[in-house]
Amino acid sequence: MDIVPRPVTFTRMQDGSPEEFATVKLAERAQKAELPHRIIVALTAIEEEGVGGYQVNRTQHSLQSATRAFRAGRRPTTSSPH
Repeated sequence: MDIVPRPVTFTRMQDGSPEEFATVKLAERAQKAELPHRIIVALTAIEEEGVGGYQVNRTQHSLQSATRAFRAGRRPTTSSPH
């Protein structure tokens, strides 16, 4: 499903029209509104993944890691340090 009714025509930000930016802004808002649901879906999808044998599954590990990082004041990252 496309969030944007029609793609913008510009290839450089400086060439975008106010109408195009307004369209993109609406699409961004719609996408952000879906973010909590998308996170839950992603966490649910990895719940049964993994090699097994551990005391926690991948979802539990992800939530534990995020909680520990948050409590330690760490900034969010989008990639693993490994």
